[in-house]
Amino acid sequence: MVKNYYKKVFSLFIILAIIFSIVWLYLADFSKGKVIEYGVTFSQKYAEELELDWQKTFTSILDDLGVKKFRLIAYWDKIESAKGKYDFSNLEWQIKEVEKRGGEILLTIGNRVPRWPECHWPTWIFGSNEEERQEHILNLLKKTVNHFKDYKSIIAWQVENEPYLAGFGECPRLDKDFYKNEVALVKSLDDRPVVITESGELSTWLRGSSLGDMVGSSIYRITWNKWFGYFYYYGTGGITGDYKYFIVRPSFPSFFPLKVYETIVLPDVIGWVTSTYNISTVPTL
Repeated sequence: MVKNYYKKVFSLFIILAIIFSIVWLYLADFSKGKVIEYGVTFSQKYAEELELDWQKTFTSILDDLGVKKFRLIAYWDKIESAKGKYDFSNLEWQIKEVEKRGGEILLTIGNRVPRWPECHWPTWIFGSNEEERQEHILNLLKKTVNHFKDYKSIIAWQVENEPYLAGFGECPRLDKDFYKNEVALVKSLDDRPVVITESGELSTWLRGSSLGDMVGSSIYRITWNKWFGYFYYYGTGGITGDYKYFIVRPSFPSFFPLKVYETIVLPDVIGWVTSTYNISTVPTL
């Protein structure tokens, strides 16, 4: 009887501790009163797919919206469309426009970068084997960092986009050892922080926090895929973000401050966003 009594008391204590932890995480403010500063990810390729004048769109974001913080993207197929011939002119134009206005840039580099299909490969690379492709990726990283490292507006390098997120994008399976080599190469070329991006809903941040100087996390409330349709991320976001922050920070204090690098403002719909769809079928947040 006494043993059962103590078991019940202990079980009740565990339940109350869990409830207290959940309530505390909802109420806790890890921002320490900091004001949120918003920026944008600009994709030249996506602007072109929407049939926009990408340069006019970019300057409008700068001057009309007054945006000062940017994530810009070094698309491999734009930079090295012909093997061994590098053209940084379009990306350099973007960086110069931001720098003229006193803005800041997180530059995303590598073979997997934002926007579908994630791996934006030039056509000539598809005939290469894995070893050859990896050699070309390292050359791309080296050329890109060395070309842009004198720009003061670049405050950090994002090496690949959500590299640990399997099952999204048209990309080969991640070679973790090779990815470590990518990060090490960038760190050897420049002393600015390396940002590792992780899914806010589908990761623990542990892998990124153990490798990079900073971690970038996404925030998605609703997504769509061909198997389940619209998927709602109930129970994620603030509370799980606070929980992961609380758990991971003591082990890897060097990777903070944490940055939110991506939060969705466009609906994920059936087909490509530039395709025709019935807006009434898109759920609200």
